[in-house]
Amino acid sequence: MFEYSLVAGLTASGADVYLLHVTTTPSVSYVVRTEEFDCGIMISASHNPYYDNGIKVINGKGEKLEEEVIVEMEEIPFALKDAIGRTTDYAAGRNRYIGYLISIATRSFKGKKVALDCANGSASAIAKNVFDALGAETHVINNHPNGLNINTDCGSTHIHVLQEYVKETGCDVGFAYDGDADRCIA
Repeated sequence: MFEYSLVAGLTASGADVYLLHVTTTPSVSYVVRTEEFDCGIMISASHNPYYDNGIKVINGKGEKLEEEVIVEMEEIPFALKDAIGRTTDYAAGRNRYIGYLISIATRSFKGKKVALDCANGSASAIAKNVFDALGAETHVINNHPNGLNINTDCGSTHIHVLQEYVKETGCDVGFAYDGDADRCIA
């Protein structure tokens, strides 16, 4: 609902919109910075329940946008006639971010059992791919987001769930993300 509303408002104001789909806040920051976008918008409740969803606006440097700039943006008028923006599916940006995460790893996880608690959030679309590519035997819990179960008794705000899972499965390490994966507890 937020995504479609934002896209409608942005394109009606003349902006072109590139959709990363379900992804993490750090990936939005990375794509904005490396692909030279003017800004990025993340729909997220962060570590809170789904009903606290809102938006995080990221500037062209990949940092949180200043409040005074957000206020100015609210004054942008709607575009007229053919000056409306366009929407582009941009899953390639998310895939480049996955490649970037793999490239900055300092060691292989080959032979290691890694547990991931994705908090039924955006890490569900990214984290397993990264650890698999680094050679880990990856075990994932709470990676079936349905729009309502994000951060519900899981993820970085409920670390005990991952702690028990790591013990039960004999994993070497575990990582628990929050809903938009800008926080992680090991």
